[in-house]
Amino acid sequence: MLGFSSAFKALLRGNHRYFHTVDIDLSTGVLRLTDASEDVTYQGEVYQVSHGLMAVPDAKQTTDIKTNEVAVTLSAINTATRAIVFDQAVTYLNRPLSIRRHYLDDQGNEVGVVSLFSGVMTKRDYHDGDDAFSIQFKAASWWAAFEKISGVETSLASQQRHHASDKGFEHCPAASLNIRWGSR
Repeated sequence: MLGFSSAFKALLRGNHRYFHTVDIDLSTGVLRLTDASEDVTYQGEVYQVSHGLMAVPDAKQTTDIKTNEVAVTLSAINTATRAIVFDQAVTYLNRPLSIRRHYLDDQGNEVGVVSLFSGVMTKRDYHDGDDAFSIQFKAASWWAAFEKISGVETSLASQQRHHASDKGFEHCPAASLNIRWGSR
């Protein structure tokens, strides 16, 4: 069981409490959020309470080499965070996103931390309804970029630099999105 201490294993067998910390690494800085009841300091960084932090995935352990994907959804975002996330100068694509679960004993002391996910952001969606606003960051594990070639864009010329006869991006100019593939 990943080399956990005996105290941590005993805690996991019984009733326990936990909270999450999430790092969303945007080009202008890292959003550090938690679903704990108050701000949390972890490894010298302060994680701000985000009561709208929703849809944190469960931990799944596997020996398969595969691309795992997660979605982190934020609702009830304050205007300052919303301004940061939607600033035109802010980029998120292929930037790190990580999620950890912190386990607490009956006295509220942290007994162990498990990394639930570490990868790169692949998509950002938002919903702006009459009564609610939410934003969702989708991310894929590091395996998603393992075999990708940096700098390939969704254009025929860019693709054919690496694969001369491939015409897979021939009609991409008709789409309005310029999607960058590979590492940042």
